[in-house]
Amino acid sequence: MTQRTRLLSIVARSAICIALTVAALFLAMRPDGRAADKTDPPKDGADAVDNVRDAARRATMVNDLKQLGLAVHNYHDANGAFPKPAIYDKDGKPLLSWRVMLLPYLEQNELYQQFHLDEPWDSDHNKKLLEKMPKVFAPPDSDAFKNHEAAFQALVGKGTVFEGKDTNLTMTKITSQNGTSNTILFVEAAKSVPWTKPDDVAFDAGKLLPKLGGLNKGGFLISWCDGSVSFLAPTDNNETALHLAAQWANNMPFTLDGK
Repeated sequence: MTQRTRLLSIVARSAICIALTVAALFLAMRPDGRAADKTDPPKDGADAVDNVRDAARRATMVNDLKQLGLAVHNYHDANGAFPKPAIYDKDGKPLLSWRVMLLPYLEQNELYQQFHLDEPWDSDHNKKLLEKMPKVFAPPDSDAFKNHEAAFQALVGKGTVFEGKDTNLTMTKITSQNGTSNTILFVEAAKSVPWTKPDDVAFDAGKLLPKLGGLNKGGFLISWCDGSVSFLAPTDNNETALHLAAQWANNMPFTLDGK
């Protein structure tokens, strides 16, 4: 089975998991994840509803990140490399985000065709397209979506998958180094940005990992280059591990709490 076929299977299964997650939570409402039994004290109805809503919302976000991962793999298949952080002009100035480049691979080719790719994201023409943001970039019930901003972003900086305009990173290169399952593709960012703007989470190997999360209680979502998605708690160990996972060629082993 090819990696692309596996990704398609992952995305299909995740859609089913959304429904199963909601059903399972009705049967098991304990916060520790164990099935409720006759010895459990009565649970407040509002808390139970909140738990179901949070779990379903997170499952939808996981599926969105898997859709983005699949789109990146399809882009890679078509272009022979990962997308760059932005569409650049002839002088190297970033104009539009990688999110615009992925539109044809997210069944949004009609929207893609409406962009003036030689103009910046906030040109008179392109800024009118902000309100057409696909739901895959942020949960529809979030402030980010209402403001036409992306919550799911790339790490941009030296050594990352989205290093810069001169990078032509391939899946083969990652596989020969850290491996796709140990290299970060996308993150749940702490601060959303206009979805067409070439702006993401800045990464510097010499500094602490930028703050992540904000859409999920108790943790944040990370998308990996193999198409999988993890929900991680903000522990010290995870911060150290993700700092290593942000760089595709450091060959440093790490373990994650919760993966």
